[in-house]
Amino acid sequence: MPDFLLRDLSEDLMSALRERAEFNGRSLQVEIRETLTESVPMPWEEWLALAAEMRARTKPSGTPAAELIRQGHEERDAAIDRALRDDYPDSLRRR
Repeated sequence: MPDFLLRDLSEDLMSALRERAEFNGRSLQVEIRETLTESVPMPWEEWLALAAEMRARTKPSGTPAAELIRQGHEERDAAIDRALRDDYPDSLRRR
């Protein structure tokens, strides 16, 4: 596996990397390797495969989001209608 050397890193950067490595329970070398690995974008094909895998593991909720939003709007509108009727108790009206 290839090696490389970084020079002239600021003390602040090194301190932050050491703190993060300690927080993650890793050596500084592993922390820097992970940071570099995560900074490289995932190839499109790999991203698509990962997304397909996640979709396969996720069960649909059964109710489409648009339907849930519509139901929420209907409930809100009904509450407003009740609040505006004269027979609605004053104690429950918004002020």
